[in-house]
Amino acid sequence: MSKARVQTRNLLVNWFGHSANLVVMFFLFPFIINTLGQLNYGIWCLLVAVTGYMGLLDIGIRASTGRYVIFHTGRDEHDDVNETIQTAMGFFTTMVGGLALIAAAVGWWFPSIFQDVPASYRTLAVVVLPVLACNIWLTALSTIMSSVLASRDRYDLVQAVNLGVLAVRTIGTVVVLTLGWGLAGLVGVLIGAQLVGAVGNFVLAHRLCPTLHVWPFRISSSRLRTLLAFSIPAGLAAFAYKLIHQTDLFVVGIALNASLVAVFAVGSLLPEYIWGFVDHVCVTFFPPIQRAAARDDWGPVYSSYIRQGRMALLVGVPIYVGILVFGEAFLMLWMGGGGSLSDADLASAAQVMRILSGARLVFLFGVGAAPLLTAIGHIRFNAVIGGIEAVANLGLSVFLVVVLDWKLAGVAAGTLISMAIVRGVIHPWRACRASGLEMGLFIRRVVAPGLAIAGLFAVWCLGVRHILPADSWGAFALQVVAAMAAYVPMSYFLLLFAIDRRRILYAIRTSVTGPS
Repeated sequence: MSKARVQTRNLLVNWFGHSANLVVMFFLFPFIINTLGQLNYGIWCLLVAVTGYMGLLDIGIRASTGRYVIFHTGRDEHDDVNETIQTAMGFFTTMVGGLALIAAAVGWWFPSIFQDVPASYRTLAVVVLPVLACNIWLTALSTIMSSVLASRDRYDLVQAVNLGVLAVRTIGTVVVLTLGWGLAGLVGVLIGAQLVGAVGNFVLAHRLCPTLHVWPFRISSSRLRTLLAFSIPAGLAAFAYKLIHQTDLFVVGIALNASLVAVFAVGSLLPEYIWGFVDHVCVTFFPPIQRAAARDDWGPVYSSYIRQGRMALLVGVPIYVGILVFGEAFLMLWMGGGGSLSDADLASAAQVMRILSGARLVFLFGVGAAPLLTAIGHIRFNAVIGGIEAVANLGLSVFLVVVLDWKLAGVAAGTLISMAIVRGVIHPWRACRASGLEMGLFIRRVVAPGLAIAGLFAVWCLGVRHILPADSWGAFALQVVAAMAAYVPMSYFLLLFAIDRRRILYAIRTSVTGPS
């Protein structure tokens, strides 16, 4: 199978998997928040966010392991793959005990840190957080095994496991909340689903790669040094990412109150969750870029980076321009109608959603820069610039909330400003300079067509919204159809390369007349 066909297959299966998650989220999320209530859901978001920060104590070993698994696979160095995985799992096994103790301490202080969290939740937090910390070990095993599948371009197998995890999580969530088991039940579901993912990826990785030997877990000092050389900058970059995307919840919980965490989560859910469609473009293109960079074969690196940028815009522009224009109507139809959130809460959530969608729209223009820098070994720059962005984001959010009293909109605006500068400008400039790609070429081939189609599509969507107001799901669906009817020809001429247009025309012609 050709490289183009493999990338297309991988991208389609990744999108299918993410679409399944999106459909489940659409139906399940209102049920969760209305069953738990606004305060309990806000506390759940904070517990998950705290666990996410504890996961950063792996200092980037997971990311480093995935990188070297792909790197050594590209060179057919099977023994190095095995030693890398064994060392990584030895590290995680050693780390998890101390992590559970830290989690228990954080749980004890949990009601004192966040406003409006009742003291009665202290016992729950002391028990739940260590369990979630131990879940990090399962997550590490699952992630590392899935990187083995990804190194062989078998994203179909990765998504097969993910769909199994999704089924367990969905059914389990409905059952435990229906039985009234609340937050403790959700923790059990999370552990069970992650166990399914770890076992599934482990079995498939062994069947795909007979030379794979994960056991025994042991730490090779030389291999650990190699992993740490990459993982420490990667860990700093991951910490910065957490600051950017999850500290917002802490700012809301500390500076405002825990109930508003649920409102912010509703507003941020759609922009962040749908980002997966764009992120899977980078995930799909990263292994071939990494393998080409490992061989110092720069032609495929440049062409894949440009194509990745076009593909990200192709997918992301209709999503985020669409949310900016039609998002509030969608939110009111989705979460309105007597749920646990008031109309004022939904209006605030809609404002957050628009601001964060604007941030993601700007991010589209530099979405492939960080993965490219990672592939060519410039992970330290990602860490440094990510840290700068994170600090700017946090500082701006606190200033806009505490000083200017912008409330939830201020938290989201801090993300927008910092992301526009770093992700939209600095990162792509650095990626071009570090890889030797001409910046002018990147602007002509990616930025200019992206700006053109975003502007044209926004004008068209505003016209559609004016002519076809959405007061029901049927009217909203009509808006989407009318918007996409114009976007398809726009993207065909502005974002697709000539060779891709010829392939599409050939596929259409042969489907009608048969192969010549």
